[in-house]
Amino acid sequence: MTSRILTISAALLALGAAPAAAQPNAWLGTAASYAADDYRASYADARRAAHDNGYKDGLKRGERAARDRQPLDLQRERDYRDADGGYNRNYGDRNLYRDNYRSGFARGYRDGYNRRHHGTAGYGAFQNGIRDGYSKAVDDLEDRKYPDARKHKWYREGDHDYDKRYGSKDAYKLEYRRGFEQGYERAYREARGRY
Repeated sequence: MTSRILTISAALLALGAAPAAAQPNAWLGTAASYAADDYRASYADARRAAHDNGYKDGLKRGERAARDRQPLDLQRERDYRDADGGYNRNYGDRNLYRDNYRSGFARGYRDGYNRRHHGTAGYGAFQNGIRDGYSKAVDDLEDRKYPDARKHKWYREGDHDYDKRYGSKDAYKLEYRRGFEQGYERAYREARGRY
C-alpha cells in the first residue's frame, strides 16, 4: 500500500503537478488551500476595493444630499444599508465586504456633504436648526403637546448657537429656521413610524 502511494506521488511530480499551497485566509479566520491559478483577490485587495467602492458611492450621495439640502443621514441611503455596490464573488465573504464598504461609504458621504457646504454660514445654521428642531420635537412628543415648530422660542428668535463666523445674522436665522422645521418634522415622522 505504501509503495503504491509513493508511486502515485512520484508520477504526479513527474507530470509537473504540484500540491496546492496553503495560504492564510483572514476573511475566514482559517488557513485554506488554493491552487496557483485561483481567481480570488487577496484579503488586502478585497478590503481596499470594498472601501474604495464605498467611498466613491458615499462621496456622490453625500454631495447630492447636501445639494438637495437634506440632513446628513447615512441610514437614509440605500447604498449604505445594502453595502454591496461593486461586490463580486472574487472578493470573498460578502459580509466582510459590506463592513469595509460601509466604512468607506460613511467617510465619502461625510466628505461629500461637508465639501459642498464647507465654510458657509448656511451649513452651520441649517445643521444647528435640525439638531434643535429634532430635540424640541422629542420634548413635545414626550409631553404629548400639539406639534408646532413655530411656537418654540428658539425657532422664533432663530439665532440659537449663532457665532459671528457664520456671517450675517439674518442669513443665519433663515437657514436655522429651515433646519429647525426639518428636524422637528423628522422627529414626528420617526415617531409615527414606530407606532
